[in-house]
Parts: sequence; structure tokens; C-alpha cells
Amino acid sequence: MKLQPLKNQNQEDMRNRLSITLFAILIIFMTACKGNHKANMSNKETSNPIVTVQNSILDITSLNKSLHNVKISVNGIELFNKEITDSWHSDIIDLLKEHNDFIEIAYIATNSIDNTVAIKVQVDNSIDTTFNYAIKPMNLEFSKTIITGKCAPLYSNFSSPNLEVDLKRWLFKRKENVGKHRIDRMLEIVRTLKFSEYNIYETDSEIPIIKNFTGIRYNVKSEMEADYYVLFAYSSENELDSFIEEIVSNDFELTTSTIKHPMQCFRDTKTDGYKCISLIGIKEDWSYQVEPLGLVCIDNISPQESPIETTPQSFLLFKKSKTIIRLPENLSPFLGYAILSTKDFGGNGASCMVNFMIEFSGDVKSLTIKRNDILSKWVGKENKVINLEDENSPYYFTYELHLEEGDNYVPVIVHDLRGNKMEYKLNIPAHFERSESPQIEIDNNIDIWN
Repeated sequence: MKLQPLKNQNQEDMRNRLSITLFAILIIFMTACKGNHKANMSNKETSNPIVTVQNSILDITSLNKSLHNVKISVNGIELFNKEITDSWHSDIIDLLKEHNDFIEIAYIATNSIDNTVAIKVQVDNSIDTTFNYAIKPMNLEFSKTIITGKCAPLYSNFSSPNLEVDLKRWLFKRKENVGKHRIDRMLEIVRTLKFSEYNIYETDSEIPIIKNFTGIRYNVKSEMEADYYVLFAYSSENELDSFIEEIVSNDFELTTSTIKHPMQCFRDTKTDGYKCISLIGIKEDWSYQVEPLGLVCIDNISPQESPIETTPQSFLLFKKSKTIIRLPENLSPFLGYAILSTKDFGGNGASCMVNFMIEFSGDVKSLTIKRNDILSKWVGKENKVINLEDENSPYYFTYELHLEEGDNYVPVIVHDLRGNKMEYKLNIPAHFERSESPQIEIDNNIDIWN
């Protein structure tokens, strides 16, 4: 009987220890939940991207790798407006080059002594950071090589002879005469913004279209130093490499030791289209320099019988030399086509008045129909020339031909502005429905004297 109280006491102690243990577990669980909540709050607070600028590089890093809308502007002018994920970075000078009007950027920069502009970065309408960036003008050396002759002279895009004129025109429209010193500073900044990894060349002149370089000479002025000089027109680096290889392999044949006299230009006779005329200077050790000077178009392509589907060409790209030759807009056409067709005709076995239609485009100059052989029977031989230079397509006309039953092949010649021609024969099928001649009855008993 004395052991019973002891048993009850032990059970009570066990219940107490269990309660303490459960309470401790509850405390630990609550503490963990609270810690997780703080961690989640901390992650949420630091989920916005981090914007930093170091060594002229703007860096935006997204911590949660979600989409963020980023807007970048300079003095209120938008430069960038895109969505980014993860991380993104860019050289600030490259961002400034995104703006189309470099003169406006230069004007803003030269408002300060050190050419400073204010760059504003806005992320998801929550981060708004503004910092100053000083544009450091590059010391750019301009090529002094020039060419005169039948071509469109080229110049590097940052050394355009019209650059200063355009800048002054821009200032005049704003009614601001900022003085020569500031204009010179603006020119330096514009040239810096125009400079790129690729050497970009442009022209302000119309590109002449020719068949070949026969009888054409060019005057060249250059400070290029070499033992041998030659002018070559090409549209691909393969053409250029092959030409230089031939020159060196044949002991510098076709070259000259001086550029003081008018120079002949060479090209690959198998190629046509827009060509870059370049001065090539080669030394005895076979090292060489290439300087783009002008543009010309070679046209030995005959007109076509059907419409020509071509993508307008806007530049010549030379990757190895990192050179881009920009072609002007609204280039004169050097490809063309002309389609001659018949609408209907009417006549008899002697001659027919045939209604023709000409659809044409490009550099087509004229279309000629040769009325010969059987076509000229009863109507005479003739070459019918239709001048299309001042006409609109489609052009309609009527012409007399002698047509026979069945197929009739009409010789056609189409000329373009360079004298290239296309010859073919247009088939005009003809079918004539002939009726029997009416019979005339004569009364032999008529007395013609009465």
C-alpha cells in the first residue's frame, strides 16, 4: 500500500516533463517561423535591381532574375526603354550613340566646362538614379586621301565635310550663335559619337553608272607611303584579296611607283554592280594598305523579260577590314525589265492593226519591233522604235503588221541606258475566219443597148 503514492508521483512527473518538451518544441517552431518570415521580408526588400556605374560602364543586376522595365534618358531625352532579366550592362558612350541627333547631345554636353551630361536610370518606377557623365572627345585622325574623277567621293562618317555646316544650320534654327570655341567643342563630341568599331564611309554625291573604266582616269592625293600603288574597284573582300595576290605574284604588274599622275582603275570583269574604288599601297615586303576613296556602279546587265525582285542595297560590308560603305538612298537603277504583250488585233489577210502594251521598269531606254520577213508583206519593212525614257508604265500603242494564220513571231529588242540589250521573239497566234465569196448571177438575156 505504501508503493501506490510513489507510482502516482512518477506519472505526474512524466506529464510535467512531456508538457515542458512540447512547450520547448512549440517555442523552437515559432522562432523558426519568425526567422523564415524575416528572411522572406529581407529577400523581398532586396529584390529590386542594383544600379551601379564604374569605369564608364552602367550595370543593372536583377537579384530575383525577374523582368524589369528599364528607362534611361539624358537630360530628359530617352535613350533606352526595354525589359531586362538577370543582369545587363553597357558602356555609357554606346548608350549616347543610341540617340539619332548627335548635335543635340553635343549641345547639351558643352553647356558645362567638362562636357557633362546627366544620365537618369529608372527601373520599374521604383528606382530612380541620376548621375553625371563627362564625354571625353577622342583624338581622331582624318584621312587626307582624296580622289577626283568619274566616281562619288567617299569620306569617313565622322570627318564629313558637311558636318560643320549641319551643326551651324542646327544652331541657326535655334537662333543661337554660341561662338567658334563652343562650335569646335561640339564638333569634337559629334565626331566622338559617330566613331565606331567599324570604319564607316559615306558619300554626298550621285554614284555614276558606267560599263567599264575604258578611257577613265582618276587623280589621287594621299600621304600613303608605299613602293607600288594601284586603284581597284571591288564589292567583296575575296575580289580584293585575289587582286592583291595577282599583283604581288606578277611582280607588281599594273602598279605605278607614284600617284602624281592620273591613274587607271581596274576591276574583276566578271562582276557588276556597286563597287568601292580604293587606293592600294604595297611595299617590297608585300605588306599593304587599302584606303576607300569612291563609289561607282558597273552595268553590263541586259534588261530582263520579267520583273526583277531585288532587295534595295544599302551598304557594302568588308568584315576583315571592319569597313562599311554606306550607299545613298534613292539610288539610280541599273537593272531593268520590259514585257511586251498584245491586247487584241483586227484586220484581214493583208494587214492587222495590233494593240500592244509595254510594262517596264528600271533603266530601260527603248523597245524596238522589227517588222521584217513575212511580217512586212503588203505593209513594208520597218523598225518601230518606242522611246520609253519619258513614258510611264504601262505604255500602249498600235502597230500594223502582216499576220499569217497560226503563229507569228515578232522580233523585239530592248535597250537600257548603257546600251545593254535583250533580244527575243514575241509570238502572236492568229486565226482568221474566212467566209465564201457570194455568187453573183448574170442574166445573159439583158439587152444592154436598150
